[in-house]
Amino acid sequence: MTRASGLRGYRELVRELGGNPVALLESAGVAPSHLDDDDALVPMRSFLQLLEDAARTCGTVDFGMRMGAHQDITVLGPLAVAMQNAATPLEAMHCASRFLFVQSPGIALDVVEHSLHRADCAEVRYEVVLPRVPPHPQVLEHGLLVAHRIMRRLIPEAYRAEEIHLPHAALSGPAAYGRYFHAPLRHEQSHAAILVRRSVLQMPMKTINDALREMAMAYIDVHYPRPGQSVSARVRQAVSRSLTTGMATQDQIAGMMAMHPRTLRRRLTAEGTGFEHILDGVRREAATRYLTTTQMPMNQVSNLLGFSAQSAFTRCCRRWFGMSPRQVRRTGGLPAPPRPAADVPLAAERD
Repeated sequence: MTRASGLRGYRELVRELGGNPVALLESAGVAPSHLDDDDALVPMRSFLQLLEDAARTCGTVDFGMRMGAHQDITVLGPLAVAMQNAATPLEAMHCASRFLFVQSPGIALDVVEHSLHRADCAEVRYEVVLPRVPPHPQVLEHGLLVAHRIMRRLIPEAYRAEEIHLPHAALSGPAAYGRYFHAPLRHEQSHAAILVRRSVLQMPMKTINDALREMAMAYIDVHYPRPGQSVSARVRQAVSRSLTTGMATQDQIAGMMAMHPRTLRRRLTAEGTGFEHILDGVRREAATRYLTTTQMPMNQVSNLLGFSAQSAFTRCCRRWFGMSPRQVRRTGGLPAPPRPAADVPLAAERD
């Protein structure tokens, strides 16, 4: 579930673009009255559907960013109070990373303090952590813009995004992204992220109130108990974040979780799954996203998925989809039409 505050401005924007917000809400199984209460809970999958459907039916490729422009730190409710009274913007973003379940357990914000792309920058990464969701570029662009606006609110005199990274092909032209983020765009990257200079994130916040921060944290503890997270869910999240680093092995993930590999294996077995099954599922979902929403070269996709050779990626694609990677890209992941009898059999295809 997610708090309905994340849909602030949705109805007004859809109407402005000539759409029917009530029809879209009902199609996604959301009562229109839920949007009148920031604390009402909406299924996260419905949230994803609402943004993607609105972009398509309204013919507006930047719908997610347009909706994000209606929102700011106040959509986070009590978490906003804790963040605005942190000692530094970096501490505020770590606070958001730790307590974003208050908004929704289905989204995650991570702060990688040393970017691999720029030595002087940190990365603020945003992702949807639900399993088996279709591609959701509108939601990623919406979440990034809200994070951008939050950081600009925290340190208005110094904040500037150095780069914006998207894991999908650009939906809009460079001018549109420049208008919203005022920063250069790099698309088809491994994560949705904002690159910010570490020196900016480490600046002291000008107006903070320790008592207010403690009150906000106490309120969160009482009213928003942390949802129980299974070991398999934690492993899935760790694997998703580690694929591109080559560190998504069972031993390495167990180390990240401060467990012995045998203990991790035993805990996963008790939950009816296993490490290889989780790794395979994460790879399949990421492959679907890269192949259907980007034009990345196949060797780059293979590397991002953590395969040692492109041939291994091709074999997995045939097992997952019954098609080669190029066929998945060509058909959008839909089954290919039957071949004429004279065609070469699928098993003999080569990418």
